[in-house]
Amino acid sequence: MKKVILSTLLMILACIGTIYAGSNVSRGNLKSLKQRPELREQMDKMILSMFDIDIMMNKTHELDYEILQEDAERILQAIGEIRAKDRHKIFYKHLKNLEEPTQELLKYSKKQDPLVSKYADQIFDACFKCHSIYRKNPLY
Repeated sequence: MKKVILSTLLMILACIGTIYAGSNVSRGNLKSLKQRPELREQMDKMILSMFDIDIMMNKTHELDYEILQEDAERILQAIGEIRAKDRHKIFYKHLKNLEEPTQELLKYSKKQDPLVSKYADQIFDACFKCHSIYRKNPLY
């Protein structure tokens, strides 16, 4: 339920362009995400893929492993872009925490294995943990 609420809220906010409004990053040498469009753009890409994964995990019929694979690949690409643009390595640990379950989700989606759901939950947990550190409200 937590992941449904989180992803729904994040998707709504991303769609109306306010997901990063009021960003409050606690590290001294990092500008707010609102002022870092190069990071914000990649995070927007990730949130759309994560919302898609959440929809897949909550479907009542068979999973579409091809869509899950595409979403995992987009998240991994965005992680790479963020990592390259994160000059101060502020998000290093958080990206690693997100990358590992995303790689597993990609692996299991290629095998069409239902274990993908385990890794989808870990992806949402990694997002929530990072947001809980760097945002006033971790659900946004």
